[in-house]
Amino acid sequence: MPENNFDIIISGGTLLTMSAGMDIIEDCFVGIHNGIITDIRSLKKTRSTSIRAHETI
Repeated sequence: MPENNFDIIISGGTLLTMSAGMDIIEDCFVGIHNGIITDIRSLKKTRSTSIRAHETI
């Protein structure tokens, strides 16, 4: 899979992690490829033109 190409992107939400510190990532996107979460990033640190998907939620 070329980098940053996903089947589905879920964007604009707040993510609560299961890390020991229970980190919160606000205004993020979750990239899904072949039914697997393959990327989670802050939208503030990502150029929107560098992310591609078949469907965006």
